Formats: sequence, structure tokens, C-alpha cells
Amino acid sequence: MGASESTERSNGPTPGGSTTGPAAAIAMAAAGAAVAAWGLSKMLSDNNTTQENNGPMTVQATAGTHADGLYPSVFYRPPFQGRFRMNTDAACRPTGGNVRMDPTEQVKRGPSGYGGILRDHNGRWVRGFYGFIGVTDCLTAELHGILQGLLLLDLLCYKESVLECDSTGAVDWINHDETEYSGRSQIIKDCWDIITCCWELKKKNGIMICSISRDANKCADKLADMGIDRRETHTDIVDLPLEIKDIVDREAF
Repeated sequence: MGASESTERSNGPTPGGSTTGPAAAIAMAAAGAAVAAWGLSKMLSDNNTTQENNGPMTVQATAGTHADGLYPSVFYRPPFQGRFRMNTDAACRPTGGNVRMDPTEQVKRGPSGYGGILRDHNGRWVRGFYGFIGVTDCLTAELHGILQGLLLLDLLCYKESVLECDSTGAVDWINHDETEYSGRSQIIKDCWDIITCCWELKKKNGIMICSISRDANKCADKLADMGIDRRETHTDIVDLPLEIKDIVDREAF
């Protein structure tokens, strides 16, 4: 957003000031140049922070305040008071004999899992989950994680919450309402039911879905790894796991 400025003009000298003259003209010209330079700098800054892609603009987490002062957007930040924040992530391990390549899209596939953590406005643990979905690709696993996060928010009736994920592609698909998957990749075709279900849950509960950095998603990332390691289809977690307790405590407010 650009800034608008108003200019006040007077028909005479300002109270207590001097009348216009050569010195005043020079000062006014310098001020005008400064304003123009600021406007150019603001415009370039806005352009540099705008992301363009095939889907909607990705919403990025912004800086907030921590007990130690201002912290950058790459770290977890809690939602507004009274709201809840869900973080989801996925893991895919296409290594060794588990690698499967899609013959048409050359997508690596492997054992995949997802995970999610729900916290309150103080960053304190509320609930979590993880799951294993077999051999698939990373985008499919990310979409599964987002769906499970939305389902948990719906189950708990936590409306107008925030869901964050570090997969820009998955977030773009959930935020970009399409009526059909015609002409899309085979992955999107296979996940179409998941995507449409996410749309419905997002609209039903007024959930804002955002893209964040991996550094701000460490808890969900560890839970996704647990999904692969434990090979359990889906597990709801009530008590805070020891594997992520240190991170949760560190990020709590």
C-alpha cells in the first residue's frame, strides 16, 4: 500500500515564521526531493515483498513481540488473544528402494507422514496429531496434514483460527477456489477430494490459511517425522510429547 500525503497551503506567512524567499524556496525544494525519494524507496520495497504465482498471493507471518523483544517472522508467533493457531507439516523420505517416480511428472515418492500442533494465543499446547499415509509425494502429504488440521479445528469448534503450513504450493491450492481440476496435474486430480473438503472447512469456520517458513514450523515438522517413524495411520495427541516439549516451552509467551 502506498502512502497518501496532504499538502496545506497558506495565503501568507505562518504564525511566528518568516515570509517566503530564496532560502525558503530552497528548503521547500529539498523537502520535495526528500518526499520523492521516500516514495520511490517505498515503491521498490513494496515490489520486493510482493510474491506472484499461479495461485493467490501467499500470506506470510509478520514480526511480533517476544519476551526478549522484537523477533523476525521466521519464528513462531501466537495468534491474537482468544484465537488459536494450528501448524501443520508433512515429511516424505524418497530414499533407497522406496523411491517411486511418477512416469509423467517425475515426482519423487516415498514413505510419507504428516503432523499438526494446535496452540492458544499464549503459544501453549492444546492438541496435536500425526499420521502415516504410506508411499506418496510431498504435496499429497502436505494436503493431508492441512485437512487433518482443519478437521480438528472443526471438531473443537475453534472458528476464525489461523492455520499455518510451510508448503506454499499446498497453501495456494487451499486458498485458490477452483471449480474443477481439468488440465491439472495427476497429483492434484488424485487429491481433488481433499482440496475441496479443505475449502469447505475453511469457509465454514472462517479459518485463515497462511504460508510460513520452515524455521517457524519446527514442532509440526517433528510430528510429521513421528508419523513416518511410528507407521500409525492417524493418532490424536492429548498430552504434549516430550519430543517437542522444549520447542513449545521456548516459543510460549
